[in-house]
Amino acid sequence: MTARRPPAGRAAAPGFASGDRHGWLDELCGHLDTAIRGAAAAELLADRTGWPVRGAVLALPCWRWAEPVADVGRKSRAADGGTLLLPVRVDWAPAAVVLVPQGRPVRATWRAAGLGLDDHGTTVLACTRTPGGRIDPGSGLPEQVTAPAVSRTAMAHQLAQCNVARLKAPIGDPLVQPFVDALDRINAVADTRGVAFINRVWERPENLPSMAEIRDPHKWIARMGG
Repeated sequence: MTARRPPAGRAAAPGFASGDRHGWLDELCGHLDTAIRGAAAAELLADRTGWPVRGAVLALPCWRWAEPVADVGRKSRAADGGTLLLPVRVDWAPAAVVLVPQGRPVRATWRAAGLGLDDHGTTVLACTRTPGGRIDPGSGLPEQVTAPAVSRTAMAHQLAQCNVARLKAPIGDPLVQPFVDALDRINAVADTRGVAFINRVWERPENLPSMAEIRDPHKWIARMGG
């Protein structure tokens, strides 16, 4: 399976310079990747009737990082005055995790829409002796992804390694309302204080907000010297 690679230059850009990613957004997108791929893997594991005798399990990137075209406020502003990269959701057909039969390449289509961007393309998935791929320099998404063919048992094992994470109820349900409210408060702090300030939450364990500070972010802002 393909692995999400950390962005180059992260260690060299502690203040999040132009062209870098938000640390907390990168972390969040990694968790969302797990949920999206986990759901796709669970569907494949639930029905094995169409599985090939030998094939490859290929996981595809769920985010495209790009400079926003639309105005998104301070979220895209870098410490040096330039523009940060923000995530754009990539939707794949047939799915973000694909079983590719040996000897029968699969053409997966993608669409990336958001932040004023709307783009689409095609990626060729195939079984080869060694894993590899080719990136489209324009979109930053793969033009081709390859991996060695394995047995059905090995495919099942690889799919099982995808952790499934799903909300217990739909957005708007009282059960997940505290989670939704927390996201709104985090975005509000980012809008008013800037992303560099909110990224201080990751600098050391004692910077993590308490439940009381999550309910009232002004308490956390004051404790952080804001």
